[in-house]
Amino acid sequence: MPQRIETVNEFQQYLSGVMKKAAHHAKTLESLLPALAGAVVFFKDPGTRIAARTYRGETANVLFVMMGGRRFALRYDHQTRSVQVRQGTVRGPVEATFDGNTSPDQILSRFRRLGAPASAARHFRIAQRIDAVVGQGGPASDYSGPRLAL
Repeated sequence: MPQRIETVNEFQQYLSGVMKKAAHHAKTLESLLPALAGAVVFFKDPGTRIAARTYRGETANVLFVMMGGRRFALRYDHQTRSVQVRQGTVRGPVEATFDGNTSPDQILSRFRRLGAPASAARHFRIAQRIDAVVGQGGPASDYSGPRLAL
């Protein structure tokens, strides 16, 4: 059963353990982890909890978080040496992957997409298609209302 992370101190303690493991097993991800942790906190659904998977009474390298009304599991994949965001469970479909080559802008973009309600993401994809058809300077690109940037 996942262990709820209730406070910033608990999250720091959890992340400290993950960082130690990354320094040993996944050195290329070490600088990526603080940015991912910040994205998790920033994009999680308000009023929901972050939880860590446990193994033999200790927290494991899997986080569960609700974003955009959906549950995601963040886990380290040893084969690809990357952090995967999977929908629902650790075996769910991969929604995003982060490795040592991932930039902060890519993290932000992917978490914006993950954290957006499904309907908002669908509307944004439709707006992108309209922009592609209309082209630069057309009515869709002149739109000054709110946009969901991914």
